[in-house]
Amino acid sequence: MIVQAKRIDAFLAKPDAGISTFLVYGPDRGVVVQRIEALLERLVGDPKDPFKVGDLAAEQIAADPRLLVEEAQSMSLLGGRRAVRVRDADDRLKVALRDLLKLPSQESFILLEGGDLPGSSDLRKAIEKAPGAAALPCYRDEGKGLDDVLRQELHRHGLQADRDAMQALAASLGADRAVTMAEIEKLALYVGGASGGKVTVQDVRAVIADSGTLTLDDLILDVLTGDAASLSGGLERLLAEGGNEIQIVNRLIAAFGRLIRMRAQLDAGTPADQVVASLFWKIRDPWKRALGRWPARAAQRGMRELLELDLRLKSEGGPPRRELVERVLFVLCDPRLRGVSGP
Repeated sequence: MIVQAKRIDAFLAKPDAGISTFLVYGPDRGVVVQRIEALLERLVGDPKDPFKVGDLAAEQIAADPRLLVEEAQSMSLLGGRRAVRVRDADDRLKVALRDLLKLPSQESFILLEGGDLPGSSDLRKAIEKAPGAAALPCYRDEGKGLDDVLRQELHRHGLQADRDAMQALAASLGADRAVTMAEIEKLALYVGGASGGKVTVQDVRAVIADSGTLTLDDLILDVLTGDAASLSGGLERLLAEGGNEIQIVNRLIAAFGRLIRMRAQLDAGTPADQVVASLFWKIRDPWKRALGRWPARAAQRGMRELLELDLRLKSEGGPPRRELVERVLFVLCDPRLRGVSGP
């Protein structure tokens, strides 16, 4: 089964009794770890108790697929059910997982901790179809979800942020929940009691590091504003630092959705300054340039190209992912590369 995003918190508080195997995966490593530990605490009590929680790497199971079934059938020496945490879970485990899901019952819970698994992943598909298993996707905090996380963390440290400070935080954080929490904690130490817990945009600029989201946001703006030189270096750096092609394309799809909505406001007569007023101050001017560069039909065409690219990335065969992404992004950035005069 798939646990939908709106149900995940309720599921973590009370996991379904019939579920013995859990896959927690996604691009946000911090959220994945946070939810794995929440499940362990709910299922066995102390996630750090070595008598209640076993720990395996995917490499060990890939080398000996029988190991996963053996662990699932192992009983706790202290009574009750134990759990086994499998780190770096991916399609290397598909043989072991097939045998695991055939078991009529499990003595131990199995918690698979995965990364950004695509929809074509055999591991994901097997878990999603199995009646005794659950898949919990963990996506990066964005939009309202990121705002909620930021407010929750600020409140936990006795802080309040004004609108500009919130926008600055949202622009700099969100790539990883663990990084977000650590940066808010650092902000709390910086602000202390001097300002009565009030956080300003100056505090954010002084303290908060770029967690990776700004790098991707810069790349998106390079595409939208037609800065091919900056795009070349940004894409190279992002992929070298472990960026994921599907993640990049998904963020671009979201950006083009925003572009289409903002372009519709502009075409309806709303002044450009008002259209971009809700954005973080640092990116308002680039977005105004993007709006001037992309008429409505061109933006819709760009969206179609990205959606087609997303499908190709998730299918097997064809050119390598990086080559596909580079080709489409540079065409969107500079349409002359495909022999047309405008985007």
